Amino acid sequence: MLLPGLLIILIAGLIWGYRAISHQALLELAGQSRNHLTLFVSNLNGVLAKYEHLPRLISNNRRLVSTLGQTDIDQINQTNRYLEAVAITSGASDVYLMNTDGRTVAASNWNLDRSFIGKNFSFRPYFQSAINGNAGRYFALGTTSLQRGYYFSYPVYRLDEISGVIIIKINLADIETAWSDRGNHFIVTDEDGIAFLSTHTDWTYKTLYPLIRRDSMKFNYPGATPGRI
Repeated sequence: MLLPGLLIILIAGLIWGYRAISHQALLELAGQSRNHLTLFVSNLNGVLAKYEHLPRLISNNRRLVSTLGQTDIDQINQTNRYLEAVAITSGASDVYLMNTDGRTVAASNWNLDRSFIGKNFSFRPYFQSAINGNAGRYFALGTTSLQRGYYFSYPVYRLDEISGVIIIKINLADIETAWSDRGNHFIVTDEDGIAFLSTHTDWTYKTLYPLIRRDSMKFNYPGATPGRI
């Protein structure tokens, strides 16, 4: 029979050992999580960097400038096919050209039911940034496609004046799928805490904390619900 003092020492030793093992396990888990986070951020930044400068690159194409303000169907269709080729070659979801009023005059999806031709997206921040002479970046749910996308935009110049805006839209769903297959769990949120990328579909459009400013839901995420994650 153990003496009370020895029993207390034994229990204390077991507790200390359990805490030490738990602490070490937590340290290892934290290290693995940091590694996974670094890999994910690098992967995401790599995908975005691939398309970041593409709008500026193709904005110099004379075909785009000549199409803006153009009513000739053949000219517009040639630009449609050019944008379609850019989308196919780059892997972008959509590539489209808008005039200064925000109306889409040519698009890579010109021959699809979800074509952007004739649609006005002047309310989008990516258009507003580009029409003011800046490169634009924006994440949103497409109002026509109803698919999430990351948008890059750039102004199209005629001489020294802005005559339109070119936009590249990419679909990031493949990233979610790839990381879900690895058994990892992650979310990517905007500045208001709304999750727009996640390995769990039921987390998407939810928030990390209650939204204080109702107008902060500027990303048009349907069903964004405070405090559900």
